Amino acid sequence: MSLIAFMLDNGLGEEQLRSFFTNNIKQWVGQERVDFAHSLSETKRMQNGERRRIDYFHQSDDPCSQLTAQVMPQLIAHYDVDFVPHLLRCPDSNATADSKSAGFLQHCREDAMAIGPLHGCSFPVVDQQPEPALKLLADQILTQAIADDTFFDLIAPVGRALWANDANALAAYTAATATDTNREVASAEKLRSKLGYGYASSFFYGGEWFLGINRINHLEDRLISQGARNRNNIGIVVPRPREVGYRSTGNSDITLEFFVCARNPYSAIVIPRLLDLVQRTGITLQVRPVLPATMRGKDFKPVGVQEMICQYADAGREGRYHNMYCSDVVDCTGLPIKNCYSLFPWATNQGKGLSLIAAFMDCMFFRGVDIATNAGMRIVVEQAGLDWSEAVKVLGNTDWETQIDANLEDMYQADQTGLFSGPGFRLSGGGYPELMVRGQDRLIVLEADIEKRVGQK
Repeated sequence: MSLIAFMLDNGLGEEQLRSFFTNNIKQWVGQERVDFAHSLSETKRMQNGERRRIDYFHQSDDPCSQLTAQVMPQLIAHYDVDFVPHLLRCPDSNATADSKSAGFLQHCREDAMAIGPLHGCSFPVVDQQPEPALKLLADQILTQAIADDTFFDLIAPVGRALWANDANALAAYTAATATDTNREVASAEKLRSKLGYGYASSFFYGGEWFLGINRINHLEDRLISQGARNRNNIGIVVPRPREVGYRSTGNSDITLEFFVCARNPYSAIVIPRLLDLVQRTGITLQVRPVLPATMRGKDFKPVGVQEMICQYADAGREGRYHNMYCSDVVDCTGLPIKNCYSLFPWATNQGKGLSLIAAFMDCMFFRGVDIATNAGMRIVVEQAGLDWSEAVKVLGNTDWETQIDANLEDMYQADQTGLFSGPGFRLSGGGYPELMVRGQDRLIVLEADIEKRVGQK
């Protein structure tokens, strides 16, 4: 059971959990906690004489699950680990932000089309979810496959038939009853809640979550460090794709809009690589700050505490992968964010808008500066290369609110893009339609699209 699940079982409410998370945020992102948790998990396993076990949570109509399905046989063959399957019906609405809008679902499909080839996988060109009746049939087939111990052999071909809406192909498989399927799904979703996460295409191993094909490299690193490869196996199954270092000049007509949330740890760790991408491709960067979900009002559902913990732990892990260590974190919302954004137009007029945001997040996530105070904000301002004596004349104004609200609405566009959180990116120009992607690990998609746009000119 996760710590958060234990606390929920013992009567703590959502607000108490948020307070606990905020006051203990360092432990979720630091390397020390990770090392301790890994050691404790492995020690307990060996003391109990247990085999390594990885719980895998799959959703038949989830695009990311379809990508992960294609590498599962290789993972199973490569490692001396018991992979235990669980079938989900949909994301956990109690733990995650809005993930059911048409825009978000379309974004997930397009994202799978873009990143699949980078991992040696494929996802069909589709503009809608599978037919609901066929999705239910696929779930019944996969429920039977769990009973027959053929789940990992069938998830990829069943997924292909489902996304093709191929009723004849699905009818050829043996299916469990609706009652057995509902029982299987209910059990899986109960376990997911107990372990403390909300998404499909996710692995749980020894107290740690790994979401989708994009994080399998971290799972493999951990297994390899523990000597879990089968005999005579070398290397890894799903290597992490990296930017190729494409360079070009004179591309100011290609614009990359950066939707950045000053409280988002993923935004903090992407900025150095984003600046490198902009500099070596010669494109124009527009910085468009947005408010955190907790400050967006009733129309935006805040991320649940369990997901926040998973996100911060993952962001810390991703930061270490990129040699950025979130070792001294001070979480903030409300007034410090408003103070930062109140200075943004002034800083932008001096060509230092992104420098201000970057300094604010550096102080929050890497230096432990108390940015809720004027002394802390002075450190931010001066680190950005700005004059504090001039900043205090601007600090706390509300002139920024209209533009920040417009940025949020432009990013979100719920029925069109589904980019409900940062870091989000919109690329335009060069004779191709706009591209919108979300996540600090999608710069590789942007780089490839920039190269395509440059070649079109």
